[in-house]
Amino acid sequence: MGDIDSLNSSDSTTATDAVSRWLGASRTEQVREALSRGGVQMQSAHVGELKTSHFKATVTLEADDTVRIRAAFGSDIPVSDSAALEASASLPGNARFAMGRHRAQLAAETRLNGVAHLPESLREIRRSFSRMLGRRVRHTKKEPEDRLSPAVAVKAAIDESGWDEDRAIETDAGWELRPRLNGQAVPVELVLDVENVHLRRTIINEMPSGNAGSAVAHQALSMNDRLRGCRLAVLDRRLVAECTLRPSLINIEWLIWSSTTVAAAARSVGPEIRLLAENADIARQYLKMFLPYELSATEQEQ
Repeated sequence: MGDIDSLNSSDSTTATDAVSRWLGASRTEQVREALSRGGVQMQSAHVGELKTSHFKATVTLEADDTVRIRAAFGSDIPVSDSAALEASASLPGNARFAMGRHRAQLAAETRLNGVAHLPESLREIRRSFSRMLGRRVRHTKKEPEDRLSPAVAVKAAIDESGWDEDRAIETDAGWELRPRLNGQAVPVELVLDVENVHLRRTIINEMPSGNAGSAVAHQALSMNDRLRGCRLAVLDRRLVAECTLRPSLINIEWLIWSSTTVAAAARSVGPEIRLLAENADIARQYLKMFLPYELSATEQEQ
């Protein structure tokens, strides 16, 4: 995959040949059809566009089986940074507000693996982005009546996996999954509700106020652009790494992928986030560099 950038081509035949080499010839048409059904118009072998009346997003097929979706909408997020993190927590999947290098973005990812889910996953992301822009969204599709409840589906998936108590522990709220990163178990909370499964790991138990809160919220939004498959969000004053799985994605493969993604994100961003939250001087210097308008005149002079 070292030459993935060379796959760009305006010639459709060349692009098809390139994506065949990348995905395997047997998957090429299947993937392209699924992306098209989800509203993506491919412009080259690995870059496409997801366009609606509300936004235009760039869709990138990345080398690690991830489908990356980003939609820029201006220089500033239309709500405060902390409010953006709170709003992200109510969204399906891993859709979120994020701050890129130069502008605010709507961000999300899904996976190529298991192509059958792609059209609905992309439609879910489209609905989430529209909601983030304040648009009313109607969703009338219902899960099949014979669909297992989230609790039953999770239990079945864990039983199928053969995980013992070192990997999965049942709790009052759901389960605690323990994916391993570099040989170390990292607990991830699995919370059940009537419709979905939420995978979370807490980074800060309570968002700080003042300079520290502003610095943490801004940095979390910046990190949201770099994360894959999960988001940083504020839930009940906690800053968490999380994602949500709809019923049709509650299976062992998605549970492994999602819990590992959440665990890796929390462990990666945690030290930097906690440093801002716990050290007033570092938080003030962060704001002075990135958000000077958040500081009082006296603080700016220090």
